[in-house]
Amino acid sequence: MSCTEIEELSCDDEEADTRCDTTSAFYGKGKVKALKIARTNDEYAILFGNLGKTVTLSTQLKNGLYGFVCHLYGYEGRSDVNSVRYEMFKGGKYDEELLPPNQDSLDNHIRRANYQCYIWRHAVQPILRLPDFCDHGWKLDEEGNVTFNWMSLAPAPDSILEFVNCKCKKGCENAVMKCSDLCKCTGCKNSSTNITDSLESDSNTYNSPDECSSSENSDDEN
Repeated sequence: MSCTEIEELSCDDEEADTRCDTTSAFYGKGKVKALKIARTNDEYAILFGNLGKTVTLSTQLKNGLYGFVCHLYGYEGRSDVNSVRYEMFKGGKYDEELLPPNQDSLDNHIRRANYQCYIWRHAVQPILRLPDFCDHGWKLDEEGNVTFNWMSLAPAPDSILEFVNCKCKKGCENAVMKCSDLCKCTGCKNSSTNITDSLESDSNTYNSPDECSSSENSDDEN
């Protein structure tokens, strides 16, 4: 399968999976890296080509997307994001931003991406009857605004959370980690909520091989 065919099959759907205005993103994983990985395997192109064809995700499609996300974090051939998170943590990557989402959070992300792609695929219909978006990775806050449903399950059992705390005021920053709600600091500038899109580690601007070669030829002529 040619690179052009892969891009035609997957670009719009890969856009929803990696980030658009209505879905979430993987911190530090921009569209360039995702597209490069998608181009390494024809199965990924077919995978993204099927995203959004039905409003309900098939088990096969979800498993394929699990594998893609694991590959995005350097674990090709794996599909269990929880085990990948565990291995990365054991390897010294303690910062949550460096780890893939857990299974529950990833499921919600995939639901959002699929729902968005389903809307794009049916955008030419004058009237589109959609299922409740609250069943597909979003929720309404107390003021009635639509927001992400990051997780459907608790991050840990209540018995564990009751005993987890952080009394340090500078230790997290010294350890190059982001502070959490459990920290005792006030007016903290080290919180993960202060992260902006400008910190994304790779650009979202992608040049195809043809565009790159054309640019190089133009530079040579000048």
